[in-house]
Amino acid sequence: MSHLRPDEIDLLLEGATEPDEAARMEGHLASCAACGAVREGRRAFLEALGGLPDLEVPPDLAARIIARAFPRRSRLPEGLVALAGISALFVFGGLGYVLATGGNLAGFLLGAGKASWGASRDFSLALVKLTKLSVLSLTLLAQYTEDLLKATGRVGSMISPEVYAAALFITVAVAAACFLRLRRKFAPGERP
Repeated sequence: MSHLRPDEIDLLLEGATEPDEAARMEGHLASCAACGAVREGRRAFLEALGGLPDLEVPPDLAARIIARAFPRRSRLPEGLVALAGISALFVFGGLGYVLATGGNLAGFLLGAGKASWGASRDFSLALVKLTKLSVLSLTLLAQYTEDLLKATGRVGSMISPEVYAAALFITVAVAAACFLRLRRKFAPGERP
C-alpha cells in the first residue's frame, strides 16, 4: 500500500472522513512508521494553529492587495488623446473622401499638405503678431507703472504722514476685500 497524503491525514485528524475510510487509514498508520510520523507532525501543527488568536482582517484588505498586484496605469494626457483623435479623423476622413469620390490619393495628400502648410504658416504669423502685441502691452504697462510711482512719490511728499498712512490702510483694505470677494466667487465648492 502507498503512503497517505498529507491532506488525507489532515482530514482524518479533523474527523472529516467516512468511518470505513478512517478505519482503513488508522490501520495503515498503525503499520507505517513514516505516515505515523507525518500524522504526529500534522497533529502538533494543527494544535499550535488552534492555539493562535483570531486575527482581525481589515475590510479593505482585498482591495489593497488587488491595487498592489494590478496597479492602475497612468492615463495619457488629454491633449495627446485629442491630437490622436483629430489625426485619426483626418486620416479616415481623407481615405473616405478618396474612396467615395474615386479621386487620386496622391493628389488628395498633396492638397492636404498644402492646406496644412498654409494653416501652420498663418498660425505662426498670428502667434508672432500676438507676441509683439503682448510685448508692447507689457512695455506700456511698465511705463504707466513707472509714471504712477513717480506721481505717487510727488504726491506723497506733499501729504502729511498720517493722511498717507490712512490712505495706504484704506487701499490695502479695499484690495483685500476685492480679493476675498473674487476668491469666494471663483472658488470651487459650496456657495453660501
